[in-house]
Amino acid sequence: MTSSPKKNLFLLPLLLAALTAPSRNIPAQGPPQKPNVLLITLDTTRADHLACYGHPTAETPTLDGLAARGVLFEQAITPIPVTDPAHITLFTGLSPDEHGVYENGIVLEKDPPTLAGLLAANGYDTAAFVSVKHLLTDGYLRGFKTVDGDFSSPERFAEDTTDRALRRLEKTGPAPFFLWVHYFDPHAPYFPPERFRRERSPGAVRFETYLALRRQTPGYLSRGITPEEKTAASALLQTHPEADISFFRLTEEDNAVIESWYLGEIAHVDSQLSRIVSLLQQRRLLDDTVVILVGDHGETLRESSHVGQRFRHGSEVYDRQIRVPLIISYPKVLPSGRRIAEQVRLADVLPTLLGLLGIENKSPMDGVDVLASAAPPDLPAYSYSVRQHFECVRTNEFKLLRDGFNDRMLLFDLKNDPAELTDVKGRRPDVFSDLSEKLARWKQKRGASLRKGDVDPHVLENLKDLGYLR
Repeated sequence: MTSSPKKNLFLLPLLLAALTAPSRNIPAQGPPQKPNVLLITLDTTRADHLACYGHPTAETPTLDGLAARGVLFEQAITPIPVTDPAHITLFTGLSPDEHGVYENGIVLEKDPPTLAGLLAANGYDTAAFVSVKHLLTDGYLRGFKTVDGDFSSPERFAEDTTDRALRRLEKTGPAPFFLWVHYFDPHAPYFPPERFRRERSPGAVRFETYLALRRQTPGYLSRGITPEEKTAASALLQTHPEADISFFRLTEEDNAVIESWYLGEIAHVDSQLSRIVSLLQQRRLLDDTVVILVGDHGETLRESSHVGQRFRHGSEVYDRQIRVPLIISYPKVLPSGRRIAEQVRLADVLPTLLGLLGIENKSPMDGVDVLASAAPPDLPAYSYSVRQHFECVRTNEFKLLRDGFNDRMLLFDLKNDPAELTDVKGRRPDVFSDLSEKLARWKQKRGASLRKGDVDPHVLENLKDLGYLR
């Protein structure tokens, strides 16, 4: 896919800003006034499916422009490849074993300081615009003065969420703002608007239409599904209400088309994000705004899945599900165009932002400020999934993965085998022993945290609609 000239116009001012930005790491003193904060979270977005992370056909000029005027983290790792636990880690700087939310819909019973609460206490006007209902679970949105959660279905499209966020931005007052905008579109079913969906196959249409009907997201059916295709999918849903992907016997062409639609969903979100960036530019607010863009988790696409699931997440801890994009842009303080190769974690985002803003952190957090020195500290990242009993410990160079589904331990050399295809524990017994000890200590510490938590009753039906519960 190629970017349109109109989209690429956005890159020019960003690249000009990059050329004139300071080259230092952290300045001796920050700007005299508090900057605004814009947090963009991208649901179900793999780092390796953005152009700025090296994908050859991805259409992400807005995200690429933000990376050009900011700092891009090449190895950002989520603790659990599931929406709610990842977001709570972002908001608290705590790992799931500390905050207690390890699955969608689990009530946040503990009362840790949150990103919104800390910024509100420091004079920020805080507002949240989310695109899926289960992020409204009890306790998740503490500290937000405004929460836009008006839904007619379990999720809403990027254009609707963007419209609402723009209306709020147009009314910002003298106080600095903290705006959180969450986009859900890259989550299955993938069926972007037609201009981002150039390929088509009968098998792909059948599979995605079935998912849209099963998950009660009828908006997708207005994006080019014919009445005959809808009727056929409806009949299939009646006779096979819980069909898995193997039932559809997708061909290689179907799989390729579906993955192109996933890329189309990301391109669609990028086009909507450009509207927000453009408004900030028009109002001369962009240079005074810290922009953080981060994914919550990735997605297994057409790769060979060790649990028999494609086009899903939450089931494994391979990098396709746990490595996410993370970009922080604030040229007044941070160097433009910097790429950080060292591993960081989602828990590091909150303390890093507090450091940028000069807000003192008095509460213990698992995360650290990764921009406080020339390079992030060399800390292991731990990820797990309770859905299929996968867990891993990951460093800059290696990952030890316990596959509970197939009862095996696998060691991957991430630098030489980024696709995680070859087990090297026989060749590197030293690394295997060291990471095995780390994983065992972490599991012992985690201990009883995997208790059955309370699920918000208002969220249960939404999770069923989205296909998480049966």
